[in-house]
Amino acid sequence: MTLRTSHRRCARRIGCLAAAGLLLGVAASQPVRAEDDAVARLRAVADAHSDDPDLQWALAMAEAEADPAAAADRLDAYAARWPDRRSGVWLEIGRLRSAASQDVLALAAYDRALEEDPGSGTVELHRGLALRRLGRLDEANVAFAQAAELEPALAQESLLLRGSDELTAGRADAAVVLLEKAVQVDPSTEGARRARLLLPQAAPPPVPGLLGGRLGLFAVGGVEYDSNVTLDNELGLQSGSDDRDDVSGVWSAGGTFRAYQGERTAVTLGYRYDGSAHTDLLAYDAQGQLGVASLAYRAFERVTLRLDGTFSYLRLGGSSYGHTRALRPAVFFSLGDEIGTTSVYGTWERSSYDDEPSLSSLDQDGRWYSLGVDHTIEVPGLEGTFVTVGGRWATLDTGSSDDLFGFDSAYDHDRWSAGFAVSAPLPWQVSLGLAGRVGFEGYENVNVVDFLTGDGGDLDLSPERRHDRVFEYGVTLSRPIRSGLFVDLSWRATNRHSNVDLYTYDRNVVGLALRFQTE
Repeated sequence: MTLRTSHRRCARRIGCLAAAGLLLGVAASQPVRAEDDAVARLRAVADAHSDDPDLQWALAMAEAEADPAAAADRLDAYAARWPDRRSGVWLEIGRLRSAASQDVLALAAYDRALEEDPGSGTVELHRGLALRRLGRLDEANVAFAQAAELEPALAQESLLLRGSDELTAGRADAAVVLLEKAVQVDPSTEGARRARLLLPQAAPPPVPGLLGGRLGLFAVGGVEYDSNVTLDNELGLQSGSDDRDDVSGVWSAGGTFRAYQGERTAVTLGYRYDGSAHTDLLAYDAQGQLGVASLAYRAFERVTLRLDGTFSYLRLGGSSYGHTRALRPAVFFSLGDEIGTTSVYGTWERSSYDDEPSLSSLDQDGRWYSLGVDHTIEVPGLEGTFVTVGGRWATLDTGSSDDLFGFDSAYDHDRWSAGFAVSAPLPWQVSLGLAGRVGFEGYENVNVVDFLTGDGGDLDLSPERRHDRVFEYGVTLSRPIRSGLFVDLSWRATNRHSNVDLYTYDRNVVGLALRFQTE
């Protein structure tokens, strides 16, 4: 071959490629008819120069959208004639066969691609998609897993596809594990968003509310271990210093009824029954009832007013123990998704106990008044995770008279407290609840109990005003196990530190319960 002939062929090839580029450029800027004409002209050029591999490839790419099967046939011929000219040709053939719904032929192409490049996670991913469309989900699952192993960048897409297939197959538990792993790879991506959209479908659906959703019911049954059941001692005082533990069965049942729902106003009624039965300390078996009426009014687009009224009654050890009545007005300010919601509330509560105290200064009947503020916000970047922080002031006024020793009320006091609560979704459909609160109680009067229980059992002629520090915290884990049925594991604790020793105690309660509720 002469140098002149070589130059002619090179010039001709450059000219053909330039013509192909010009034709494709024209097709991109013209309507569909013009695009078809451009492809037809490119086909004519490629047929006239059938020995030019670059023209054959360009024509296949031009035909791919309109006729992927024809484009795949052209690339089959290309691979047979120029097997080593371009890498990735069999992957491209597989994609075109899949686009033409020829998944059996696509699988054969992907197998050839893996023979050339066994370490390609991309090929395994596309192979899994073809198997998936053919209904061979178990094989597809293996291919997706292999894709993630070969190319970690494909891990999220692999987990998403596998989780979706497990969901289709009815294996909800396996689907949840895979979809939650997909979210954890990178929660900020589109793949994570798609996984989060699928997760609710994997969870057992709630039991629909009754009467069109206006009536909701619930029931709870379980067992608790309490490290300090008794809150009384031989003086009849509310304290935990006896440190007596026990195991009890606990149960609750009740419901809510939306009596009225208007455009701006809603009225809701509720009832709850609680009971407990101890294995040893039968005197502390309790039965409680609570009734609630709530009125809500949306005054403005972002402002809602609410007034709750409650009445509760408690029996202890088979005898009437006491009752309370309360009103709680509240205002809710919705500040938007990024800022959250603030609530400001107050409480008036009247408590009455049936037993008469041994000393008038130990009378606990009284009125509670309180003011508080809470703010709730969803944590940025952690969808479904909410944090509430707040503070509260409360005061108790018993109105009791001086006792025979000349001491005024032992229970009148102010309480300042601050706390937090967190609710968050965890892997495997588990919901987490965390709460903590710290408080300080300052009592108004010199304490008669400190006078009676001085050092060594002698009278303390210089008793102190009582002041307590109270720490309360707890955690709850909840998981659905069937439609409307949940299992709850909880732990809560109270640590009270007082300068009057009789009131100091620690208490831990661990519970396991099954809970049923409608939507």
